[in-house]
Amino acid sequence: MSKLGDSLLETHKIITGERLDSYGKPEDCFSIIADLWNSYLIAREKIILKEHSIESDEYSFVPLLKPTDVANLMILFKLARLLGNNPTRDTYLDIQGYAAIATDVLNQENKRD
Repeated sequence: MSKLGDSLLETHKIITGERLDSYGKPEDCFSIIADLWNSYLIAREKIILKEHSIESDEYSFVPLLKPTDVANLMILFKLARLLGNNPTRDTYLDIQGYAAIATDVLNQENKRD
């Protein structure tokens, strides 16, 4: 029988163990993902403006997403899975992992301020 908090220990092992070795630090990956998503959103916004005959050079495009936003959006993705399917243990572990990574990134950002 598992004890309260066992899943947190399991999530810790997941994000600091083999995945860390395979993919590197999550905050670095989330920063890259944020950059890629921002590029996509800016390009998409330019297309939408063009479709509405609005000159995009009249606007200053700024990145909207930070690494913590990536974690938040992934949590929402996992929540959508929970709403659309039967809940699974892995999905909840993933949500814990994304929340933990967001907390670590936020702590690092606060140390820089």
